[in-house]
Amino acid sequence: MSKFVKGSYLTFEEARVAIDEVVAEGYDKNLITLVTNRETADTLPNDLDVGVSTEHADKHDGEDESFMDKVKMFLQ
Repeated sequence: MSKFVKGSYLTFEEARVAIDEVVAEGYDKNLITLVTNRETADTLPNDLDVGVSTEHADKHDGEDESFMDKVKMFLQ
């Protein structure tokens, strides 16, 4: 399976619904990664059971990047 971006969400609840949709489509939770900033990652529930990446936040602190630039960096 190739990598793809499901979407961008303003709230965690919206992201959780998207995760549930992807799982319902047949993807294993072990294959899902939620990309977020460090502050939000610290507030995520422990039972989420998907990967969480803050790598884009660590590499680009202080730089003004578009969402698509961040997605491109994550998918490389």
